[in-house]
Amino acid sequence: MKRKEKLMLIAISVGAVTNLICNSVLIPRYAENGAAIATVVAETVVAVISFVNASKFFNMREVFKSYWQYWVAAVPIPAGAILMRALPLNYIVRICLVITLSTAVYFRVLYLLNNSYFLDAVRVVTKKLHRKGDG
Repeated sequence: MKRKEKLMLIAISVGAVTNLICNSVLIPRYAENGAAIATVVAETVVAVISFVNASKFFNMREVFKSYWQYWVAAVPIPAGAILMRALPLNYIVRICLVITLSTAVYFRVLYLLNNSYFLDAVRVVTKKLHRKGDG
């Protein structure tokens, strides 16, 4: 486990340095848009490094075999957010509602598609909850 933590620390550190450098270059010229671009670049760097590191521990072909399911599960989220704009609710309430419903829909779609990673996570959480209930 220590090796994985070290690899993650390296990825996050490289991302932080990337973000710092990009922010110092982009913010003076592009203000908040520069900060947004810097964050996207830094997070992309972290994702790429994490992907490379994860491929040492996981069969990435197997992981990506079900990748399409995450896209299918995510498709309804923007539509739901747009529909929620029509509701005459307080902005904060609307955001909370969108987050709650989006999460529920996302997980439900993964369940309906029999996504193995999601189902494994549910089994682990359920098992831990049952153990806590016994104690």
